Amino acid sequence: LNQVMKRQAIKPTVPFLEARTAIQNEPVKRLRAPEQFLNNGLGGFSKDGKEYIINTNPGNATPLPWSNVLSNPLFGTVISESGQSYTWFENAHEFRLTPWNNDPVSDQGGEAFYIRDESSGQFWSPCALPVMGKSNYITRHGFGYSIFEHEEDGIHTELQLLGTEAPPGLATVLRRRGCRDGGVDGTAAGHPGRSGLEL
Repeated sequence: LNQVMKRQAIKPTVPFLEARTAIQNEPVKRLRAPEQFLNNGLGGFSKDGKEYIINTNPGNATPLPWSNVLSNPLFGTVISESGQSYTWFENAHEFRLTPWNNDPVSDQGGEAFYIRDESSGQFWSPCALPVMGKSNYITRHGFGYSIFEHEEDGIHTELQLLGTEAPPGLATVLRRRGCRDGGVDGTAAGHPGRSGLEL
């Protein structure tokens, strides 16, 4: 355990993006997590017991990745509370579709999503990694799905990852709405990573 705790975390590489205007210091709005039972300070079970809800923010993260496995006999994804994941087809070892890092301490994945406010050029991720925003993230792991909620500079996002059976795969749904006067002009982008496996 001592060796594991001393290990240096590997920081994910993020494509270079540049803000076009100065950062506007809007007050940080925190999302309110749903009521939970058996809460340990970072997360707990929903009242109906069907979801595990995790509330993280800069400076208050889980000690290790808290993951959810979305899978069926042909397809699967492992996703952490910070949104880092990897995906496979048929066999998690032999047919990886996105990169996987065998390090239980760091939370590094091969898939990423980004949100950019086109009026300011500011960017962040709808889940805590690879680019954490200023406010908190609510992660809900359920049976066959994970949901990530975040609000940054008046833009509220909800990213849903759902395992599907027919056809076997992963459905990704990103909802965005503006919460500030004048509306929001934004862009969302995903990066599936590279695995060397051609589809």
